[in-house]
Amino acid sequence: MQLNRTCLFLTLCIATLISSTSCTKTSRLGDPTYLPDNWLSLRNTAWQITELPEINRVQLENLHIQLHKERQGQYYNFFGKYNPETLSLIDSVTSNLDTAYLDLRYSSKAILLSLTPSQQGLADTEAERLASIAVTKNVNHRSMHDDINHILLLDRPSSLSIYPTVQD
Repeated sequence: MQLNRTCLFLTLCIATLISSTSCTKTSRLGDPTYLPDNWLSLRNTAWQITELPEINRVQLENLHIQLHKERQGQYYNFFGKYNPETLSLIDSVTSNLDTAYLDLRYSSKAILLSLTPSQQGLADTEAERLASIAVTKNVNHRSMHDDINHILLLDRPSSLSIYPTVQD
């Protein structure tokens, strides 16, 4: 029975730790590293598309429809490429989608997902936390040598002898 309580307590502690650390992750919204290379190759269910404003999703859907019609046309079948007007439309729409995606980093959703982006704990930034860990490791490493000397009885002469010993 005691083992079950201990396991339950550890599970709750781990679950609390996991849920509390998930709040500190920054959002992918508007992050240039997740900017799609080609908007036309993404599925409609991709998170980059579903997070876009409705007007931009409609714009992309209309572009898909127009490209499908263009592929059925004579120009595409004869030359094997889109006409210059369609190519300029593709450039315009992808530029608008890029701008709309990058603007997501300033959206209320992105701000609410990461209210304190530089904080790693309640009071420390990542740099402060790493500096504190470095100081602690340094102190522990230096203390370890003192502890080893103490365990091996090398830190002072033995006091068990009945004969006087030389002190430092």
